[in-house]
Amino acid sequence: MALKGCYLLIKYLVFLMNLIFWLTGLTILLLSLWMLTDQTFYVRIVQDENNYFAGVYLLLSVGLLLFIVGFLGCCGAYRESKNTLTLFFCVLLIVLVAQISAVVWGYTNYEQLESLIQNNVVTTVHQEYGILSPRRDTFDAIQIEMLWC
Repeated sequence: MALKGCYLLIKYLVFLMNLIFWLTGLTILLLSLWMLTDQTFYVRIVQDENNYFAGVYLLLSVGLLLFIVGFLGCCGAYRESKNTLTLFFCVLLIVLVAQISAVVWGYTNYEQLESLIQNNVVTTVHQEYGILSPRRDTFDAIQIEMLWC
C-alpha cells in the first residue's frame, strides 16, 4: 500500500522515534553488560554486592525491553506490517500497565520506602562514611549540591 502526504510523514516519524528508542535500549544494554563483566567498574563503585548486581540486572532488563520494543516499532513502521505493529502496541500496553502498577505500588508504600531509604542512608553514614572514600565523596557531593554544609 503506497502512502502519500501526511501518512508518509507519520510513517517516517514513527520509524525515527522507534529508531531513537531502539538505540537508547542498545546503549543501556551495552552499558549494563559492561558493568556486569568489568570487575574494575565494580571495585570503583565499592557497593554491597547484592545491591550492585540487582541494579545491574534491572538495568539489563530495561535495556533489553527498550531494545525489543524499539526493534518491533522500527520493523513495523518500515515494513508497514499490521501484525508487527499490533505486537508493538501490545508490548507498549503491557509496559504502560507495568509502569502504572509500579507508580501505584510506590504511592501506597511511600512511607515504608522513605523509612527504608532513611535507615540505609543513616547506616551507611555511620558505618562507612569515614572508611570508604567513594562513600565519603558521594555524601560530600550531595551535601554540597543540596547546600547542607
